[in-house]
Amino acid sequence: MGPSLITSKYLRLVCVYISSATVGNGTNLSFWGDTWTPFGPLLHFIGSAGPTVLRIPLSATVADATAGLSWGMQIDPLCCLCSAEVETRHHLLLTCHFSRCIWENVFLRLKLPPLLFRDWNHLISWTLVQNRSPPPTLRKLVAQASVYAIWKQRNNILHNSQVITPLSIFKIIDREVRNSISARRHRKKFKDLMSRWII
Repeated sequence: MGPSLITSKYLRLVCVYISSATVGNGTNLSFWGDTWTPFGPLLHFIGSAGPTVLRIPLSATVADATAGLSWGMQIDPLCCLCSAEVETRHHLLLTCHFSRCIWENVFLRLKLPPLLFRDWNHLISWTLVQNRSPPPTLRKLVAQASVYAIWKQRNNILHNSQVITPLSIFKIIDREVRNSISARRHRKKFKDLMSRWII
């Protein structure tokens, strides 16, 4: 399994635990050894080369790995999307000005008033709200697509010096949500999600 395939799987897995696991702040869970994703221990799922290729120590916790502090790279501690604050999961994915622009477009599309997530748990709670407008399934799809797109843009800037505007990122999210809904349109929970997303 090549490094790019492993990295791609890792990026998706970071997003998976939004809707699939309760990790709390991640300080008590082993990134490689504990079952914190639907795939079981990541060392078994990704393979023994995972820690080396991703540069995440075998001893790393989920909090260490997702904070970017254990990757073995020299990284500026400031958020590469705004260069205004120290990069944390909360700042990068929820409150950074760049990310906020993306979330504002998401809420506009969902016909919801703009919401500033207080923290990661607030985002998780938002995805679980039992409300028909929008339903939890759509909230989870949108949250996963948004977090993945923001994380990918962070890496584009960090590794490729490639800057994409928040509006362009939202268009990518829009396409991802549409594709996810289309692929599952025959399932009961997905039956009317497209009309809720595009109207």
